[in-house]
Amino acid sequence: MNNRHLVIEWDLPHVSLLLARREGASWEILQWYRCVLPEHVAESKALSRDAASWLLSECPSWLRELETLGEATSLSVILPRDRVTLRKLELPPIPTEELPGVVPLQMASQLSARMEDLAIDFLPPTSSGSAENQTVLAASLPIEQLRTLQTLSVQLHCELTFVGLSSLTLLEALPHFTTNTASAQRSLLCIYSEERLEALYCDAGQLIAAGYRRRNRELPFQAKEAVAEIRRLLATETETATLPIQFISLTDSKNVGVISEAEKSLGMPVQLLEIDTTNSTVRLNENFELTMPELLSEGGLRSIGALLAGKSSQVSQLNLQAPRQMQELKDHRKAWIYGGAAALVGGLIIAYLAWWGQLAGLDDKIERLNTEIAAVDKFMKDQGTVVEQAKKLTVYQDRSLDFESHFQKIQSILPARDQLLLTEWQSLPLSGESHSRIIASGLARSRQSIESFAEKLAQDGWIVRSPTIRANPDRQPFGYEFDLDYEIPAPASAVKSSKRLRVSQLGDSGRNWGRS
Repeated sequence: MNNRHLVIEWDLPHVSLLLARREGASWEILQWYRCVLPEHVAESKALSRDAASWLLSECPSWLRELETLGEATSLSVILPRDRVTLRKLELPPIPTEELPGVVPLQMASQLSARMEDLAIDFLPPTSSGSAENQTVLAASLPIEQLRTLQTLSVQLHCELTFVGLSSLTLLEALPHFTTNTASAQRSLLCIYSEERLEALYCDAGQLIAAGYRRRNRELPFQAKEAVAEIRRLLATETETATLPIQFISLTDSKNVGVISEAEKSLGMPVQLLEIDTTNSTVRLNENFELTMPELLSEGGLRSIGALLAGKSSQVSQLNLQAPRQMQELKDHRKAWIYGGAAALVGGLIIAYLAWWGQLAGLDDKIERLNTEIAAVDKFMKDQGTVVEQAKKLTVYQDRSLDFESHFQKIQSILPARDQLLLTEWQSLPLSGESHSRIIASGLARSRQSIESFAEKLAQDGWIVRSPTIRANPDRQPFGYEFDLDYEIPAPASAVKSSKRLRVSQLGDSGRNWGRS
């Protein structure tokens, strides 16, 4: 068993590293380092090799000394919420051991991708309030990104054991540093720091949905930021009545008035939880340079949660490095199944023969029933079909992208043309919780105009992934190119009404392109 563990929060170009050592049932934190990878490293085609080389040369010496310590070092990598795709899948009540064979197929279908191109894991199902289906929260990551992390671990001379989600590691760590956390009911935790805000929708202490918003650390936290993210998260949820909401601040400021403003805007009870840095499970080494409050405000709570997410984890975790697998049945169980199936077939044959003997006296009754069925069938064709088609048309309209409204909203928040230009625009229809995915490219004078544009999109309730920004000095005055990827959530009524809707795409069919 490896007692030494390295946790990397991989949020390019930002990278944080935490080194800890297990001592029985507790952890001792030895080192902490946070850095920003240079642009040529973060955008390198050989990212894993170049990032490892840069870290080993630029980071403190303790990272280079891991290989010479004489013991293996385990590596956990945690990814921010906006780097991982989450989807809620509604499945029939199949046995739990069969879910690893079903969930990847359903997830790949929703994302219109090949299953072989994705790393997919899922959380155990939660009750959906219906005896006919069950809800599973699934996560996916492009397989190339997972291979990058695997290669990075080899370059750092570590054994990669865990690739998880920051929302879940936060949920794992919070009970160790707070009291009165709601765990026996549905609740919502809103954790904010200088750089990010995360909303965690929980049921009995387990995650059922997660929201994420990046912040400008130069601006003070405002209640409207949390309210906007909470409303976006709950837009597709149905069970939100009298939902308790708990705020947790990882900043030094008290943010007076935030609780009352949020409670007034949401119409739900809001409580502020205090962070307690005295903990018997996690302690700092005597030579550690930061205090525990400083470490938590720097983002260390997510990394500490990755340490605690082991065999004694209180929260079900996603692990894209080692996803849940099908369990092979033992031979004697197969024999019982085959024997039971044979007995069932024999019983069905006997029952069928007995039933067949009674058919001779039922001809007249069957003829009368056929006449009634024909009358009902005629009614359904003449009347019922119209109603059914109208319902389908309503669902289709709810899930369709209103291009005029979309571009009016884009134009209302788009920076001036001398600051940012869109050069390409692509619309992809989706099923599930979002009805459209928009992929756009463009040029800009500065990074700030790109990030401001993305933040305004997110404030309107759209799910915006962090833009990919590339410097291009040859294209002055527009010295930056960017790619923007966001999804437009469908209304809750449309999501519920279109559980069986699937969108098929052949070649470029169904795509909408725009160029300016």
